[in-house]
Amino acid sequence: MKKLLAMGLFGMSSLACATDTISVARVTPYVDGAANIEVRKECTWNKKIGDNIARQSKGRVAVTDQDLSQVKGPVLMLSVTIVHTMGGGLFTGPKWARVKGELRDGDKLVGLIEMHRTTTFSSVSGCGALDKIGKEIASDFADWLEHPTIETPEPDEEPAT
Repeated sequence: MKKLLAMGLFGMSSLACATDTISVARVTPYVDGAANIEVRKECTWNKKIGDNIARQSKGRVAVTDQDLSQVKGPVLMLSVTIVHTMGGGLFTGPKWARVKGELRDGDKLVGLIEMHRTTTFSSVSGCGALDKIGKEIASDFADWLEHPTIETPEPDEEPAT
C-alpha cells in the first residue's frame, strides 16, 4: 500500500510539473565553432528562436532575459551547435543548422534532443535562410515539449535532407 501511495504521489508531482511554465532564454547562444563571425554578427535568427517557441507553445513557454541557472522551475536550455550557410540562394546549395535543447527542472534532466533543419530556400542572404530554419526548429521544439524525451544527439555532420 505504501508503494502504491508513493507511486501515486510521484505521478501527481510529475503532472504538476507538466503544467508549470517553461522558461527559455531570449537569445540562443552558439557553442564554440558553431558559426563563423559573419553569421554571428549579421544574422539575428538565434535571437528569435525563444520568442518563436513561446509563441507556438500555447502559453507553456515564457521567454526570459534572466540567467536560466537562476530560474526556479522548468527551463529549456538551448544552444546552436552547427550552422552552414552562404548567401546566393539555390546557387550555394543547402543551408542547415542544429540546435540542442535540454529541458531541466532544477537538477533533474527531463528531456534532451538536438533539432536540425535543412533548407534550399531561395533567399539572397544566408540570414534569410537561417530565419526560415529558426522558425522550423522553434516549431519542432514546441511540438517536442508536449512529450519530451531524452535522445542521444547525432554526430556533428550535415543533416539528411
